[in-house]
Formats: sequence, C-alpha cells, structure tokens
Amino acid sequence: MELKTKTGDPLDILRSTREVVEGARFVFLNDKNLEAAAELIKKHRGELNTKTMGYSFVGNFEDDLQLVFLENVVNFCFWPDQGEPKWQVEGLNGEVSSGGWFGLKTSFERGIKEGVPILNADYLSNLSLDDGAKFFRGIKNTRIPLLNERIQNLREAGKILVSRFQGKFVNLFNGTNDDAIQVTRAVIENFPSFRDVSHPEGKNVFFYKRAQILSQDINCILPKGRKLKKLNQLTAFADYKLPQLLRANGVLEYKPDLAGKIDNYVQIPHDSREEIEIRASTIWAVELLKDYLHGMSSADIDNTIWLMSQNQDNLKPYHRSRTIFY
Repeated sequence: MELKTKTGDPLDILRSTREVVEGARFVFLNDKNLEAAAELIKKHRGELNTKTMGYSFVGNFEDDLQLVFLENVVNFCFWPDQGEPKWQVEGLNGEVSSGGWFGLKTSFERGIKEGVPILNADYLSNLSLDDGAKFFRGIKNTRIPLLNERIQNLREAGKILVSRFQGKFVNLFNGTNDDAIQVTRAVIENFPSFRDVSHPEGKNVFFYKRAQILSQDINCILPKGRKLKKLNQLTAFADYKLPQLLRANGVLEYKPDLAGKIDNYVQIPHDSREEIEIRASTIWAVELLKDYLHGMSSADIDNTIWLMSQNQDNLKPYHRSRTIFY
C-alpha cells in the first residue's frame, strides 16, 4: 500500500506520520476495507453541516471568533475514568447536553447568559480555579476531566491575547489572509497549548489536532460567501472517536495486546509508541479514503466520521489517553 497525497503537506503532518505508519508495530491499515468504509461515509455525508455541529454565535463576528477560539483552547479529553459518571451540562433552559463537545459549547452558552466575562482576555488571564469549576460545572456535581489543565490553557490564552493581540483573537485572524494554513500556523506559533507534537525515538511527529480543527471551525462561522483558502490541505483531526469507528469498519487493525488494553479500558500513555501509531494511522486512513470520496476534504471526512460515531451502539471502546491535545 502506497501512502501518498495529492493536496500537499504544508504543516509536515503527512510526512512525519507516514514514517510512523510505515514502521508500525501495533496498528495496521487494511486497505481492502477502505471502499466499503467510504460507501458508509457517503451515506452519512448529508449530516455534515453547521447546525449539526452546533456552533454557538454571540451576535457579531469579532465575538464569534473569540468564542470559537476559546472553545478550542479547552476542547479535549472528556471521557470519565472507569466507574465514574460522565460529565454532562445542564443549560439555562433545563436541557442536558450529551457531554463532550456539546457539553463544552453549552458551558460557554450558559456562562455568557449568566454574565461571565469569558470572552474578556483580562478576565481569562487571572481565571481562578473556583470560577473555572463553576463555569464548567456538570450535572450531579460531576467535574469536567482535566479541569486544572483547562484553566491553565485559558489563562495562557488570555495572557497571550492581551500581550500580543490587544485582547482579541480577531487581530491574529486578520493577519492570516483568510488562509487555513496561515491560521493554523499562527495559532501554533503563538499559543503553546496548541503545539500537538509527539516524539517517538527522538523524532518529531506533528498532529496539530486542535489548531487544525480551529481553522475548520472558523470557516464554518464565517459570514455567508466568505471561506478560508487551503482547507483541503488540512489533515484529519486525530482523536479518540475516529480510530474507534475506523477500527469497527476494519480499516484499522490492532495487535492483540493493544486491542486487549483498549477493550479493557487500560489507559494508553500519551506520547507512547502505541498512541502515536493510532493517531498517525487515523490520519492516513482518512487520507486514503479521499481516493474513494472525491470532492471531500480530509476535514469533511473527519467530521462525517465523528458525527457517525455519536450515534453508534455496540462499538468496542476507544483508546484512553489523558492529554490536552485531543
């Protein structure tokens, strides 16, 4: 199986992950099942839209940008430890989110309605643990995983926004020429919490999940008629749910020892060879699926698979790795 792309590799993600996949010891791509998986994705393609993803809008573009940026600052790792309750959020109208991304956006919507100045970079710079815990409070007193790390990320974002961009993410965005690759690079360069790089055997393997998904999300909230350039050069956003569904459809296969760990909820350490192979293989599985899904970008395929994964029963577990990067 030849690993190649037709869309370029400006962020060096494909080159660095290709080396991992070609030398894989724990995770393998089965190209015989790509076509069948692609047919399934085609059936669900219509689910991909702004409404389904549930983006929030404040009412003006500058604040909408600030909101989607901050949501991505803390958009990671929502699963509970074994035996612990799932983090879910009750909105001001009494509705309860399903958790994950949808719980996160509900937290921001609720906080804004309650008057929390969450979009104010000065406020974020000094966000307290108590205020952060209240902002992300879940039903039945459940606590969002990695709360401390989320507060640290928000403080970091606030301080950098104040010191470099007059407190507004729009001032970074305005310098990117509506270019998805420039947006991604600018975020990585300025905000350390987005620097999603692993280091197997001393090499750099680039994933940039949250930085890339931020570019995709920004494109979805742009005013009508305005789109980011070079979106087709983004890769898949390697997370938990994509490899779970790709495995279920026979595109990803795990060595028995790794499969046993995942199926028994044994945590796979972040930056371990096993975890890096899962993520690298996910990116290349989506890249290869593009050969069967003409006209769909990696980001489109990614989002479709992710939405598919939200309504699946009887799937084997996804891998558990505690990290701020996805």
